[in-house]
Amino acid sequence: MTRVTVTTCGTSILTKRVSSDEERAFLNGSANKRKDEYTSAELERLHGVRDRMLDMLLTGDEAQARLLSAELNGFIGLYQRDGTLKNAEKKSDGTDDQHFLICTDTYQGQLVGEMLRQWGEARNITLNIVPIEDLNTARVEEFRLGINNLIKWCVWTLSSFHGYKVVFNLVGGFKSLQGYMQTLGMFYADETVYIFEGMGNDLLSIPRLPVDFDAQAMKMAEDKMGVFRRMEWGNIPLADCQGIPETLLTIVGGQC
Repeated sequence: MTRVTVTTCGTSILTKRVSSDEERAFLNGSANKRKDEYTSAELERLHGVRDRMLDMLLTGDEAQARLLSAELNGFIGLYQRDGTLKNAEKKSDGTDDQHFLICTDTYQGQLVGEMLRQWGEARNITLNIVPIEDLNTARVEEFRLGINNLIKWCVWTLSSFHGYKVVFNLVGGFKSLQGYMQTLGMFYADETVYIFEGMGNDLLSIPRLPVDFDAQAMKMAEDKMGVFRRMEWGNIPLADCQGIPETLLTIVGGQC
């Protein structure tokens, strides 16, 4: 069966082989910055780390790639489990697998996505970068907006792949994102994979669970249709949303 892989991306590849504790502190301290928030000196330093790690990634073999990148550890491990890595490029029926890299709305997230894309390009594997607007861990409210955008992407994109096996590769990425991705995987993924630690360990596979929205939730949605329609036109006070589960709302500054 032709496959769709969705890989969550973190920034650990940038800190994998840091030259000093001070360099690690710089990378961790600026992980949520966008490009225009860096100074020119900081950008030069960050690009130097990127270039060093990218050279190691592109010149190494699959084992090296798995050691350097949690994302590729899961991606390569998935295809090695099921056959050979060439299956990531093209299946026997002549149709291409599809691969998506979910990246944060940060400059380091963009850099990591581009590094992984270049690794795939060198192997004739197309890895599509999907930057999710507002998805970062700097502020809770912004993170919630990013999760909403991620859900929209799942609805609009993954729902269109009829007849594909959808696999969420959650070996990489930020812990704060993984809980949401595991829940989304119940609805949009046929399989979710992890690896405990290290290159040699087996994949931990979680199959799709038979979940659905319960009848009470659907009845609530019908009863609150007027409230939902108001929200289509703009924000409304939190007090007007009593009785609606918080998981269905984006709450920012007392507004929904």
